Amino acid sequence: MLDAATALDDASWRADHDHLTELYNRRRLTAELERELLQAARYERSGALLMLDLDNFKFVNDSCGHAAGDQLLKGIARCWTSACAGPTSWRGWAATSSR
Repeated sequence: MLDAATALDDASWRADHDHLTELYNRRRLTAELERELLQAARYERSGALLMLDLDNFKFVNDSCGHAAGDQLLKGIARCWTSACAGPTSWRGWAATSSR
């Protein structure tokens, strides 16, 4: 039974996260933003949304290869999660765009 539970947890995690960066995927990002907006309206709180756009990312893939692009995305994801870590009331989410 433990294997089935582990498999279910794994499948659930994979459904919510980008396989490369391990950040929330677009579907989970949308759900979390909707939840946060409802909470903000309910408790009359304000908030902020920070989005990151990688200009000329295609150039990295085209000139250095997809493996280099993947490493760049992983590194940025590590920096993002590190910056968002700690005892704060906000969380860092990201949805990676297709290459």
